Amino acid sequence: MDPFSFAASVGSLSSACIFTVKRLGELAVKLKDAPKIIQDVSSEARIITISLSLLHNILVSDEHTILAQALLTPDIRSALDVALTGCSVTLSCIKNEIHSLTAKINAEEKLNFADRAKVVLKDNKFNELLQQLRRQHNAIAILQQGLQM
Repeated sequence: MDPFSFAASVGSLSSACIFTVKRLGELAVKLKDAPKIIQDVSSEARIITISLSLLHNILVSDEHTILAQALLTPDIRSALDVALTGCSVTLSCIKNEIHSLTAKINAEEKLNFADRAKVVLKDNKFNELLQQLRRQHNAIAILQQGLQM
């Protein structure tokens, strides 16, 4: 994959992060007292969006001609691909969890007690996903720093 293909993947992933933040915000509104974990996952997704934006700028910048050559090495391409794929999979899992919580809710309804209990029961799952997001962010940040050098 060339730098512009990676840049397109990064842009797409950034859009997925923004969508996730929006959906988590909607969930938090429906849960008047949203668990802190939902806010934490949303915050981490926002941070990843910023890192992805910086990575995107590095990939499309004309001043980084050495970067194009660096991306031709299999190790760098593989590491970038693994980081982006891992982040995409984690965001997809978060999207599925959000969907499972809000599938029964119409736009004007609030969550009932049973739905709120589901969120509490899914607290461990959201904690696991938060940890995955943090690991993905670390991988993206390390690659970003390496490509800036």
